[in-house]
Amino acid sequence: MVTPELLDYIRNQQKQGVAMDAIHDALLTSGWVKEDVEAALVQVSAPADVTVVPIAAAQPMAAQSQPLAGDSSGVNGPFPAELKRWNWGAFLLNWIWGLGNDVYISLLVFVPIVGLVMVFVLGAKGNEWAWKHRKFQSIEHFKTVQKAWVRWGVILFLVMVIVYGLGIAAIITAVNRNNASTTTSTTTIQ
Repeated sequence: MVTPELLDYIRNQQKQGVAMDAIHDALLTSGWVKEDVEAALVQVSAPADVTVVPIAAAQPMAAQSQPLAGDSSGVNGPFPAELKRWNWGAFLLNWIWGLGNDVYISLLVFVPIVGLVMVFVLGAKGNEWAWKHRKFQSIEHFKTVQKAWVRWGVILFLVMVIVYGLGIAAIITAVNRNNASTTTSTTTIQ
């Protein structure tokens, strides 16, 4: 069903210079029914002197024609104050977390010097950016998804510590063996 809110949203996005394709995709991603979105886009695009009469829909009004009540996540939703905290998943998994949460600025971790700062920026702003760039069903859903990122970040960090520890231990052992064999060799020659 084409609602006044839907029409207002499309008009506001057009005023901001957003392309119609981008508006279309954003509305579909946020849960609007394709037929409703396309009818609204036609209605907004029609000249002022033309009256658009929608064709009667053969389908009943679907519950998913609008996003869930109270769902404000996504590109234009306000960021809830309760989520304003450090994001360990973004800090530990930085660019991987960024790709998974549609926060492509996280790829700046690959830029020399900037990358060192960026991991801390991701930790500080990660929750806000994830909320703004990816659709979540609720605040609880958001928290569940971010906890999973933290869990995998900690696991990867621990695996890296173990691997590096074993690598350093192997190097020390190899150096000690080399020193021991060198000492034995020089003693025998004298």
